[in-house]
Amino acid sequence: MKQLIRVHIVPHIGNLKLKDIRPEHLKQLYNQKKEEGLSTSKIKHIHTILHSALKQAVKSGLLPRNVSEAVTLPKSKKKETIKVLTLEEERRFLEALEVERLKPAFVLALTTGLRLGEILALKWSDIDFEKKILTVKRTILRARTYGSTETTTSLIVNEVKTPNSIRIVPLAEITLEELKKHKEAQEKEKEQAGAGYIDNDYVFCTAVGTPIDPRNFQRTFYRIIKKAELDINFHALRHTFATRLLESNEQPKVIQEILGHKDISTTLNIYSHVLTEMKESVAKKIDSLFKSFLYSKEDTGSPG
Repeated sequence: MKQLIRVHIVPHIGNLKLKDIRPEHLKQLYNQKKEEGLSTSKIKHIHTILHSALKQAVKSGLLPRNVSEAVTLPKSKKKETIKVLTLEEERRFLEALEVERLKPAFVLALTTGLRLGEILALKWSDIDFEKKILTVKRTILRARTYGSTETTTSLIVNEVKTPNSIRIVPLAEITLEELKKHKEAQEKEKEQAGAGYIDNDYVFCTAVGTPIDPRNFQRTFYRIIKKAELDINFHALRHTFATRLLESNEQPKVIQEILGHKDISTTLNIYSHVLTEMKESVAKKIDSLFKSFLYSKEDTGSPG
């Protein structure tokens, strides 16, 4: 519950006085969480927390009514079809990245399965080039904030707290090389910007060091996939990464830990389609082995 309050409630309505909270504030909060991909169950949990707190405020005489009762929760989304790049589509995507300043960010997504917010919040101090690993410690998002007269948004960096979110992710050689080249290019940008450069140690930032807005990053992504003639969202890169590992017979438990899923059932449920195909492949392998065994017995004239 503390995690939900800190990450999802406080950044949105934490600066509002109790008496100023209106139904539209809660509605906007729930709708944004839905847009960010938060599950319906978690949005309901957030609503329950707020409802209970406001109900207690009414009992204590601090509020005349519980405004959460006037809010309708967003309807559940139909289960999204998981999109995974084929090997040919992966090739086209990588080719479309060749002249992109942020190419290493997309290569990182495709080779680690990191979420967008985790990639944009990554710092150079999180990367160990010798051990070939990175540590996920924080995430960045754009959240609504409420002033006295208007609703605005701002970039918020949150330290991840749960054991599943804070994780060590291995880095492939291709990713390490891209990151090294990116670091060299970034050093040149620092020299060009001079005193105007704001060094926050971010791996991926603007030409003057400030954090990249997820919305701007998404615009770049959609321009790239249009060039590559693909129809996917950014999360498809994460799905592609996990699918390639499963196709390579990597253990689901390892994939769960790399992706930062709460438990292995989440991983198994999301990628059940891949596991089904793998089961069919196993059956074919067994069939092939038995046929090979039986035919070899016939060739040698063995009884039986």
